Amino acid sequence: MLQAALAGLFDQKRPFGRLALVHCLQAAGTAFVTISLAGSLFFSISPDAAKSKVLWYLVMTIAPFAVVGPALSPLLDRGRQARRTSVAVANVGSALACVGMARNLHDLLLFPEAFVVLVLGKLYLVARASIVPEIIEEGEDLA
Repeated sequence: MLQAALAGLFDQKRPFGRLALVHCLQAAGTAFVTISLAGSLFFSISPDAAKSKVLWYLVMTIAPFAVVGPALSPLLDRGRQARRTSVAVANVGSALACVGMARNLHDLLLFPEAFVVLVLGKLYLVARASIVPEIIEEGEDLA
């Protein structure tokens, strides 16, 4: 029963199935990046020294919304193709930035690359939110 429900959810013939698969892959990638950043930045130092770094990390995770909202929302309003392209750019860009992060683990480039990953992750969330109402089939509920 569960297998049939999941097969219907991820049916690649339906637009929602394709988006569901992309979303699962994107969420897994974001979780991996978050865990690796948290492990490398916070758990390698004492808890007292980590307080300021945790605050800095929280600010950095909120800051991408300031970039995505005003700069990219007009782009997403241009239509269906712009939103689909935004999802593709966000995911491919995140993957490339993660490769860059892996190459620059002990370099200062790690932090701007991590910020790019965060900004592209927020772009994906905004673009996905605008795509979902378009791909729901007639009679389906959004909840």
